[in-house]
Amino acid sequence: DAFKVLTQPEKREFFVCAGYVNPAEGLPLVRNAAAKSDVLARNTIRETRTAAIEALGMLKDRGAKHLLNDIASGMTTSGSARTAAQEALRKI
Repeated sequence: DAFKVLTQPEKREFFVCAGYVNPAEGLPLVRNAAAKSDVLARNTIRETRTAAIEALGMLKDRGAKHLLNDIASGMTTSGSARTAAQEALRKI
């Protein structure tokens, strides 16, 4: 899977582009990637989730505000995802 070898910044750019180019299909894709749990996941999965969360902030996706609030306050969220969600909320 080619997506697994991308760096976190490359993944974030992919998600941002998906949201800009085709919001109707791209934003749900980004939200879905951000919603996946990452507590017991490998580092590459954490990076993917964090990149998706960062992209939601860059896209200023108001539709993801509830999801980002849940991630930012989640007890079962990794530290990187929590921090990214808090940053994304500030951008929205």
